[in-house]
Amino acid sequence: VRSASPLYPDSARSLKQSSGVAPSRKRTPSPSARSARTSTAARDSSALTGKSSVPAMKFSMDKTRKGTPTRLNVPSPVTAQSRGKNWRPSRKNFKEVNAHVGLGTMGLANCYLTTLQHMGVYRDLRVLYLQNNYLTSLRFFRCQPHIRELHLENNKLQTLRGLPPLPTLASLSMAGNPVASHELYRPMCLLAVGTSLLSIDGSGIEPITREASVYLGPRAGEAIYEGWLADSVRRTERE
Repeated sequence: VRSASPLYPDSARSLKQSSGVAPSRKRTPSPSARSARTSTAARDSSALTGKSSVPAMKFSMDKTRKGTPTRLNVPSPVTAQSRGKNWRPSRKNFKEVNAHVGLGTMGLANCYLTTLQHMGVYRDLRVLYLQNNYLTSLRFFRCQPHIRELHLENNKLQTLRGLPPLPTLASLSMAGNPVASHELYRPMCLLAVGTSLLSIDGSGIEPITREASVYLGPRAGEAIYEGWLADSVRRTERE
């Protein structure tokens, strides 16, 4: 049988009539097949020449990220420090933070607390961390029956207002607060908390500090609870 060609136009018709099968036609490849062939050819050529003809892919987080990242309502402590010493975050209390006691410890450091309102009484609490906040008063501090350590470093406390007597407290830390620079700061802490206190800011209490607290008397402790500060000026009985 002669093959179909332009010189023999009747050969294709005769082949179809004799065998009943149409001759194969040349098919046009799909776009995906063409791209696959192109990539294969590019790989083969790069393997022979040692150079890649495919451009390197570049990744950019700014281009692939959708939308803008969420921003916190309060800035970081570094940003707050750059804004000035008088900057204060929006009011934030115990109700707006996840306060829970685990293994006798409650950690509320760096929570931007401005008040201790809605603070509860926790029977299992032994250690309370409240450092690096914006507390200006301990007005709503509840007496915790079994607390042993209280950390209040780096707040904005200018007095000991609201600090109740804590019969079981052994360690108190308030370094970094304005009240800590007062000349009678340690006797005032002893008057406010009670004689069970054994350590202030990591150091033991000297006998002279205990003598000063005894000299000031219990009425001075009540005044310190209300926000008064002791001084070393000798006063008359009437004053």
